[in-house]
Amino acid sequence: MQMASIGEELKRERELRGISLQEISDSTKVNLSFLRALEQDELEKLPGSFFTKGIIRTYARHIGIDEEPILDSYQEFMKMGTQSPENAKTKGTSGNRKIYVGLVLSTLAVIAILVGFFILVPGKKPPPPPKTQSIEQEPRRDVILPPPPESEKPADIMNIEIAFHQETWIQLFADGDIRLDGIMLPGKIFQTEASEEIILNLGNAGGFTYTLNGISGKSLGKSGAVIKDIRITHENFAEFQEPEGNTAEDISS
Repeated sequence: MQMASIGEELKRERELRGISLQEISDSTKVNLSFLRALEQDELEKLPGSFFTKGIIRTYARHIGIDEEPILDSYQEFMKMGTQSPENAKTKGTSGNRKIYVGLVLSTLAVIAILVGFFILVPGKKPPPPPKTQSIEQEPRRDVILPPPPESEKPADIMNIEIAFHQETWIQLFADGDIRLDGIMLPGKIFQTEASEEIILNLGNAGGFTYTLNGISGKSLGKSGAVIKDIRITHENFAEFQEPEGNTAEDISS
């Protein structure tokens, strides 16, 4: 089958079977104008290659012929890049000839203008092409960022460490959070910090020793004494510390 006879071949097969275009359109729901364009080889009127192949396949199946040879011819036709099989050669040849002639005439016209310009203006040299400025890449410099500012030091921290020597019931609050609540056995050690206040409730005030920021703390009561609401703050912190030089062992003894 020749590529220029896609539409003619389909039309011939349809008419041999006595099938009208309207019947095909009604059965396949393909627009009648698309079917006419297909038979007249006006493929540029069809909605794109993908849909055109679908129309060809539907048409061929409806009239009862093998669609593959038709589709192969259509694919070869599309590779040529022409629009109409009937005038592919004519349009391609005349179009190329017109483009070639146009380019030749345009080139001759430009040459004539340049020659006339240099004859009429002797010594005039065409301006040099603009110089392209090369952008020199600066050497890479390591950027040394200043060190981040030191974060503000937190408020003075009160550190308390407790060593239990007797069975002791204790509640300890640090900045409002309960940190210790229950009975502590001899040998246990507990440590925590607070930035605002430490509150102690004791069921055996003499059952332990403690340090405040590493300095031994003063006795809070005798063994077995129940003392509540002992409040340690920055204002009275030093009042709970023994004079420097004394240790927790000295206080317990």
